[in-house]
Amino acid sequence: MYKILKKKWLTKEICYMDVEAKDLANGAKPGQFLIVKTDEKGERIPLTICDYDREVGSVAIVFQVVGEGTKKMASYNEGEYFQDVVGPLGQPSEFLHIPLEELKTKKYLIGKYLILLSLILMITALARPQLLSENRIVKKDGIDIAISLDLSQSMLQEDFTPNRLEKAKEVLSEFIDKRTDDRLALIVFGGDAYTKVPLTFDHNVVKEMTGKLTVDDITSNTRTAIGMGIGVALNRLKDSEAKSKVIILLTDGENNSGEMSPSAAADIAKELGIKIYTIGIGAKEVKVPSFFGYTTVKNTELDENMLKSIAETTGGEYFRASDSKEFKEIFNKIDALEKTQIDGRTFYDKHELFENLLKLSLILLVLGIFFEYVFYIRIP
Repeated sequence: MYKILKKKWLTKEICYMDVEAKDLANGAKPGQFLIVKTDEKGERIPLTICDYDREVGSVAIVFQVVGEGTKKMASYNEGEYFQDVVGPLGQPSEFLHIPLEELKTKKYLIGKYLILLSLILMITALARPQLLSENRIVKKDGIDIAISLDLSQSMLQEDFTPNRLEKAKEVLSEFIDKRTDDRLALIVFGGDAYTKVPLTFDHNVVKEMTGKLTVDDITSNTRTAIGMGIGVALNRLKDSEAKSKVIILLTDGENNSGEMSPSAAADIAKELGIKIYTIGIGAKEVKVPSFFGYTTVKNTELDENMLKSIAETTGGEYFRASDSKEFKEIFNKIDALEKTQIDGRTFYDKHELFENLLKLSLILLVLGIFFEYVFYIRIP
């Protein structure tokens, strides 16, 4: 005879009983079965052992009420007895062990929840949900810009901090960052001229090469061939198909060398439709060594009339950079004058979401089946 010490309905169909069975508790293990005869016909039902207490001499069983036999078993109340028990039988399994604490928290329902969620996601996937994203097709008419920089020895004059050349490199670097949609070229000149960087969209290369420039990059750096500096820049732009082509000429002196005169170079630029912005670098007054140390004199080395003529001939503009503030403002003005034309239209891109939802639902289905039929006990 086995006394029912405790009885509890975990759900409407699953019943839990704590049974006094000292002869069974010593050998019982979770996952084994008690076989109970419940009627005269000899029907026997397996009741799963989910826990045990050897000190008290009891075993905990759970079963699902699905037939006459289990209904009969579920009709017993606390304090009543039943008999004809065979067990514990079967191989214990860690996957069948469900302590009472877990049954109280209903963790055994995880599998059902996962399967239900999987079905919801499958139904949602059948509706073919889509994510709309707004995109713009942008047409850009970029500008081709050739920067022609003077590297003569006079660019080391310290009327700028630390000198004219370093200040020019600084403001050029800032200007390059702003021209994201344009092709840029870098030309250097002194007594002669050559291309340092051809036209490119790779602005990092242009910035890197600009930052490395020194007066030693030109062998004939004691002279200034402004016409040649413009000529090499024209050679880079003449075959360009850009709607707008610009040369930015930076110098601190006057033309005293070269096979091409600045005026001839300006005339060619006009014929090719290339504008030249000229920038005269240098303070209006400079310090020169004297018998008493240094004396301040008017800066007469810069040929402003020539630079103005070049700009006027080509439809550009002349700027005088006499200090650091003016230097930066000049490039801001040029940046504002030469704007890239941008046209665009909007369209919407559709991203199908059903595929990811279907994959997720299948993963949840597999996990649900695992929890429902393998990890937690399947009550007979």
